[in-house]
Order: sequence, then C-alpha cells, then structure tokens
Amino acid sequence: MRRSGQRWVTDSLITSLGFDLVFPDAYIGWLEQGMRLQDYKRTMARVRSTEMLGKAWSVTAADLVGRAEGCEAKGHRESALEFYHRAAFAYGKAFWGNKSAETHERMREAYAKAVDLVPYTVRRVEIPFGEHTVYGVLHLPDSTEPAPCVVFVPGMDMVKEEYPNLQENRFVKRGLACLSIDGPGQGETWLHGLHVTPDNYAEAGSAALDFLATEPAIDDERIGVFGCSMGSYWAPTIAARDPRVKACAAAMGCFLDKHIIFNVAPPAFRKNFMEMSGIHDDAAFDEMAERMTLARFAADIRCPTLLMHGEFDQLCPLSDARELLTMLDCPKELWVYENEFHPLGRQRGEMFAAAADWLRDRLTGDTAPDLDAEVWIAEPN
Repeated sequence: MRRSGQRWVTDSLITSLGFDLVFPDAYIGWLEQGMRLQDYKRTMARVRSTEMLGKAWSVTAADLVGRAEGCEAKGHRESALEFYHRAAFAYGKAFWGNKSAETHERMREAYAKAVDLVPYTVRRVEIPFGEHTVYGVLHLPDSTEPAPCVVFVPGMDMVKEEYPNLQENRFVKRGLACLSIDGPGQGETWLHGLHVTPDNYAEAGSAALDFLATEPAIDDERIGVFGCSMGSYWAPTIAARDPRVKACAAAMGCFLDKHIIFNVAPPAFRKNFMEMSGIHDDAAFDEMAERMTLARFAADIRCPTLLMHGEFDQLCPLSDARELLTMLDCPKELWVYENEFHPLGRQRGEMFAAAADWLRDRLTGDTAPDLDAEVWIAEPN
C-alpha cells in the first residue's frame, strides 16, 4: 500500500498524545452504543500503535465475558446482559484491528448470549444475494401489526452487531423494526468472501428489501435506510436504486470525493477499505475510489432525505454536504452539528435519537413534501 510507510506518524501520536487526538471524540460516540468509559480507558492504556488495537480490545472483551458468565451463574440476567453486550462491542473493535475470523466468532458468541437476555425479539438473518449471502440482525418491536422498518447501514469500521444498542434500542422504543446488515466488505459477509465494489452495496440493499418483503412482522410499504460514516454513502445509493425506500438518513458524511479519507487521513482508512474491496494495487484502488461519489446517484433519490454532518468533519468537509444538498431533487434537510468532528461524538446520542424520530415521522405519514432546509444544531452549553 502506497501510504504504509506513514503509519509511524499515527503510532507516534497515539503513543504520545492518545487515540482521541487521531480519532477525535470517537470514544464518546461509542458510549452511546453500549461501551463503558472504563472499557475504553483500560484498553487504550495497552495501546502504543494501531497494530496493538486488536489484542488490546480482545483482552478487555475476554475479561467482560468472564464477568458476564459469573453474573449469569448467579441468575443476575440484567448484569449478564450488560457484560455480554460490552464484550461483543469490544470484540467488534478488536475485529476492526485484526480482521481475525476467531475474533469475529467470539464477538458473535458474546452477542448471541446478550440477545438471549434482551426483553424483545432479535434474530440473526441470512439474506440470499446471488452466489453469496448478506448477514444481518433483525430487531423487532412488540407489536400486533406489521411495523415500519429501518435498514441500518454501518460504517467501514463497524459491524452489524454494533448498532442499534441492544440495551437502548431507539428504533424498537419508537415502534420501528431495524435490520442492521453486514453489507459487501463488512464483518461476517466479508469473512464469507464478498468484497465491496462501487455498486454492489446498493444491490445488496435491494436484496435486504426483498427479504423484508417476506417478513410478516414488517410493513414493506414503510421502509427507510439509515447510514453512518461510510454508510452515509451506501445508504443513499440504496435509496437511489430502489424506489421501495421511503426515507433516507445519512450521518457522519462520506458523501462526495474520497480523496481526504483515503489519501490524507490516517492510512488505516485506506488499508481497511483495500481489505474490504479486495483491491491491493494502489492504481486500481484509486480508480475505484474515484467512482465512489453520490454525485453519480443524487438525482435518482426521490424519497425524503436527511443529511447529518459535523461542522468541522475532518474526513468530509461541510462544503461537500452542502453541495450534495443542492444536487438532491427531493424533500431534503441538512443538519449541521456545531463544533463537531466526523464522529459527532459529543452529540451522537442526541443525533441517533433525532434520526430515529425523523425516520418514524417520514415512515408513519408525514412525508414532508416541501422540506428544503439547512438546520444549525447548536453545541449544548
């Protein structure tokens, strides 16, 4: 990889100034996904280079599994759920660091044990996709009627088990189902040999909608998509391709040109996406990355669309979000979060809740046909 020699810069910064300097406020957002601050602090105390992340998170995860098993043996189901869920999250971060099938299996095991303890229905699902399979997790509210559903599209450093938060499921609490997927290049789907291309994620999204149409618990006339980080690129491509999508939300934007994330940001981003795509030649990778822009798809999006973006996003400038807004020919909004970086870390909890509210409104009758605005979300005092 062209930028592999730059890793020492990132490692030096992590050693001297900490992980948060390189990935600002990311850990604050992770707290909203079930991690606890002590898990982050004791893990990062072991890390002096990016290569150490997989091992450090695995050590934390194994300890949490032991605690969960102890609670479960005593019949303390609520505490066991929390520890298993925290363990699954930690193994997910370890998998991002080492891409190990063994680590992923341990994550799946911890997550499955957490699922057994939640007070609502959660199912692992397998979605046919040509010669491959797309793997997902379906979260269902307690309802006697078919529910609207949001397809959650994770970012490139996420897996389907990371969101929604099993212990604070903002979709289920609002009467919405949620299908979180490992699309092409992600998690379990990647481990089974399906790499991402500029176009196959949208095709996989349509396969997910085909699957939802067979589910009696889902109202397939009321389906939205919600993507975060690189998912903010993939989710709108699904909406552009498939008119069954009735609402689209995209947060922590990776909307247009990918030069910054792949050529200026820490080289881990480029390395990770090379593995996801299976392209290890720099010239071929650059050619693929040039095609990864929503400028190709924006005119085809017809459903209400919400963009949520940090004022000082270091991976995708605010100007890109504003430019995309002008390209969209549909009901549309751009919410700009004051003084936030790419992870929207300090306001991620409020962002997740607001996105769930917005999607529920769009999927339950308020299609907002005249929506066309940029909204400033002030930093809380």
